[in-house]
Amino acid sequence: MGPDSQAAALLRDQVLGTCAGTAFVMVGLAAWALAAFRRRSGVRVFVWLGTWSAIYGIQELARVPAAVAALPRALQPSVPYVRVAAAYLVPVVAMLAWHELTRGSLRLLMKASIAVGLAIAAAGIGTFLVSRDAAAFMRPNVVVTVP
Repeated sequence: MGPDSQAAALLRDQVLGTCAGTAFVMVGLAAWALAAFRRRSGVRVFVWLGTWSAIYGIQELARVPAAVAALPRALQPSVPYVRVAAAYLVPVVAMLAWHELTRGSLRLLMKASIAVGLAIAAAGIGTFLVSRDAAAFMRPNVVVTVP
């Protein structure tokens, strides 16, 4: 296998992640645009859904070596921080979107879950900044996400 076919095979493996990440970011931008033009009540759900989608898309793109290589060299060292922050914040933003869609006592449960999720995210991101251990609080993060 020649160098050209090796490069093509490597890029082919990254196409799905690139397309998925780009699609999620575009959906997020579309939701934000819809929220900006709507100007009525009930807009916050679009803001949170757009944020959730955009963060997830950025997380996916940060996993694609070709996308990371396309970044300016000054931004490339920040990719691990983006990955960790997105991993901990995606569930929190998802819960905020669901909070906008719930009513009654389920809404109180969502508020409690959001508070716990934020605490876990802060602890996980803080631990990563200090010790570079990205998975330190990932198990509690999953437990809060999937009750």
